[in-house]
Amino acid sequence: MNQSQTVLLIDDEEIIRISFSGFLTHGGYAVLEARDGEEGWCLFRQHVDQIDLIITDCNLPGMGGEELCAQARILNPSVKAILVTGDEREKDALEDAQAILKKPVPMAILLQTVRTVLDMK
Repeated sequence: MNQSQTVLLIDDEEIIRISFSGFLTHGGYAVLEARDGEEGWCLFRQHVDQIDLIITDCNLPGMGGEELCAQARILNPSVKAILVTGDEREKDALEDAQAILKKPVPMAILLQTVRTVLDMK
């Protein structure tokens, strides 16, 4: 189990937040949820020392996922990030994330990617 690992999940689509959160919780992770970039940034600052991984949609109202990840890495350089997008993007353009997932994301791929990213040194 991964009880000591905490994931900050940020997505403005409630159905995605609910499904991702359920699978992550079932996988043994502690999950903090946010509806937009500002709420996610606030949660990150409150729990900066506990959050191991950020999973965020790229296109959020207000502060976008890429900006949030860049800011988060300033406060905690060891935090890992997975960006989720409905758009086609170049992986090498995403400097502040370890992985990018294209929507719709199969849950097995989500959990496998989370484990892989968290296991990175």
